[in-house]
Amino acid sequence: MTVGIAHSAFWLVDLWPGIVTIGENPADWTALSATEDFPLGTKRAFYDVTNKGWATLMYVYYVKGTASLATVRSICGQDTSEMATAAQWARVCNDGGEVNENGPVAIALATMVEATPYCWMWVGGVCPVNLVATLDDGLYDTDGSLTAGCWCTLKDSASVAKFHIGTATDFVEFCAFSMTADTTS
Repeated sequence: MTVGIAHSAFWLVDLWPGIVTIGENPADWTALSATEDFPLGTKRAFYDVTNKGWATLMYVYYVKGTASLATVRSICGQDTSEMATAAQWARVCNDGGEVNENGPVAIALATMVEATPYCWMWVGGVCPVNLVATLDDGLYDTDGSLTAGCWCTLKDSASVAKFHIGTATDFVEFCAFSMTADTTS
């Protein structure tokens, strides 16, 4: 049983540095690479017809950590083991114990492979299901705490990062907004 939220019931807050730029796009947004094909942190925006809003995607470097490899729809955050190293701010991980739970979020567009860590991830706005159809194949993991109209943070839950309800006493930048309560499937 999965506890989570549907792609159309939440949106992401882009907390990553930089702005959306115009430029070359990949032929396949789900493709992984062993080389840096775009500058890390490059952002592109797309209007998603299904969810009727803009989505932001960013080019990142995936770090596996101790959790299982991220799959499509895996929730990732900024990797805390490398974020303080010069020029390593665009490294992400899905291991809840190794991410900044109070920072930016990135959603995997594909199943990751350690040997090919460079990829695009969804980092802001509505879910881009028209760009990557597999983002609509299931629920996005939550810890069961979400209610309608709540801001979210990340939480380490059984080794992977999940969405967690933000509270008035949290001293964080919220990374997502849930328009409905989480559900089970």
